[in-house]
Amino acid sequence: MAVIGTQPYAEDLAAEFEAVGVPGYDVVGWIGGRTQASGGRLERLGSLRELRKIVLGHEIDLLVYANTEDPDGSEGRSVFDAVATFCLDLPVRMIGANQLYEALLGHVPVGMIDGAWYGYIMHPSFRPAPKLPKRLFDLAAAAAIGIVFAPVLFVAAVAIKLTDGGPVLYRQRRVGEFGEEFEIIKLRTMRVDAEADGAPRWCAPGDDRITPVGRILRRTHLDELPQIWNVIRGEMTMVGPRPERPELVAEIERQFPHYGRRHLVKPGLAGWAQLRCGYAGSSLGTAWKLCHDLYYIKHSSLLGDALILFETALVTFRDAHRSLRSPAERFLLGEEARG
Repeated sequence: MAVIGTQPYAEDLAAEFEAVGVPGYDVVGWIGGRTQASGGRLERLGSLRELRKIVLGHEIDLLVYANTEDPDGSEGRSVFDAVATFCLDLPVRMIGANQLYEALLGHVPVGMIDGAWYGYIMHPSFRPAPKLPKRLFDLAAAAAIGIVFAPVLFVAAVAIKLTDGGPVLYRQRRVGEFGEEFEIIKLRTMRVDAEADGAPRWCAPGDDRITPVGRILRRTHLDELPQIWNVIRGEMTMVGPRPERPELVAEIERQFPHYGRRHLVKPGLAGWAQLRCGYAGSSLGTAWKLCHDLYYIKHSSLLGDALILFETALVTFRDAHRSLRSPAERFLLGEEARG
């Protein structure tokens, strides 16, 4: 595999594949302008006008086109013209870097996409998951989980009440489908005066606002189970992006213009992002989860929902605030993160 684009992009892409352990893909170098930073891991293979010689000489199977401006410096030849002119008769294929990244890693490089990415879900051939089967799936799963965990919820409610005498349930405004707000229900895990000043803020690992019982509930995710009532009411679904607080949404949307797109679907009790990213806890963590939420919106299906719920059940006793590896910042924040 050779990357047509800038050296920093090619270096970061190769590092991502290596860190995740993607089998069968070996980035041998990059094709573009003559500028090359010292100490780079990858070799500059040449320019676009040398494309045929590069493909044959290095036995390139796949050309990966990074959507960067003028990847060949000043030669003025477009990437597609060069590939069509020099390589059409060769056994080599080409794919956009963002497409390959998404297909192999299971999330969208939100820092590297633009509005054109959403053309996929506006295409006439795009078929979202049918709503009626998904609604029936939600009701059946919510009822089953409610029956199985009713005794556990009862014990948790008693423990919360005995801790400080405060309310068992915690209600909070969240943003749902199409930006409509609703009231989410959770088991209370923090002190009653956790936000006495009225200022919303992220929950951090080791947060002293969390009660001893609350730490157990958060670690096992049992504090989220009352949201099956939100699912039954139709405000949430079993699998989807997690709903966020309106105050935080407004702040996040200023940083990440694509964030509002996750409201195209109902928020979920479980989700692809929760499995792969753990707890967000920061704006950067939110961008990392957004990469997975957009992937879910594009690829959602009933089978996918069932598999996500199954895997959620397997990992449900992991720490909700576990730190999981996130990619290079350019894939979360864009080219301005390069350095």
